Amino acid sequence: STTLPIPIEQLIKELVTINNLRIKLDRLCVAIEELAQKGPQKPEELRGLSNYEQYGDDLTVKQGLDKMPPKVGTKFVDDTSHYRTGWILEDDITKMMLKHVSDAKAVIHKDQVAKKVSLTEKVLLDNIDILRGVVMMTYPAFHGLGEWEPARAILEAKDLECFYSPDDLDLIEEPTATIWYAGKEMVRGKKLADYLGKNEKTTIVAKITKAGAGAPVREPLIDPELSLIHISEPTRPLYISYAVFCLKKK
Repeated sequence: STTLPIPIEQLIKELVTINNLRIKLDRLCVAIEELAQKGPQKPEELRGLSNYEQYGDDLTVKQGLDKMPPKVGTKFVDDTSHYRTGWILEDDITKMMLKHVSDAKAVIHKDQVAKKVSLTEKVLLDNIDILRGVVMMTYPAFHGLGEWEPARAILEAKDLECFYSPDDLDLIEEPTATIWYAGKEMVRGKKLADYLGKNEKTTIVAKITKAGAGAPVREPLIDPELSLIHISEPTRPLYISYAVFCLKKK
């Protein structure tokens, strides 16, 4: 949410933060889901392998076995990709993990746009903290999880680049981001009101892209998957105008 007087640079900063936290939460959901269903991830040296004895004195396999974290789990399931150990926790704990993942996925689902549910930084951070608690409760102090475990890596990351690949198209960096609305670029140094006037009750379609990339391709006039920016009118002096931003994923 935002107000019409907000400077464009501040608006960009808020949108980039929400976009990147949304992606972090999405990837954390996938990581915990795989952890719950297939167990901890193996060291890189052992991924794709199953019967280690057949490799004899292979140095790479030995290095992988030395890195293998202690087994945590009471039930074995076969991971056909052999990327994970297959050792999972009790059924009730697994169901609890998947329930929290499902709840977090619902928060960032595209249907929230149609329902006009605002996605805020606080909501995203709260859900990330909930999933952090789930992992810490099931694997205290990350016991049984290697440093390479995706869920652990995401939760321990101090910046977004730690769980992005260098060519990740979903990553948006605030210094190089810009907003386009109605075929026009919203220039830093101006305010949102400079583009929307004084109309406190408006729904618009906007896109955030990398600066210098030019105007984004125009979308059809009616598209249920388009992101909406909705500005609602305050009904009392103490209330402030706000905007709900849900960005369309490229």
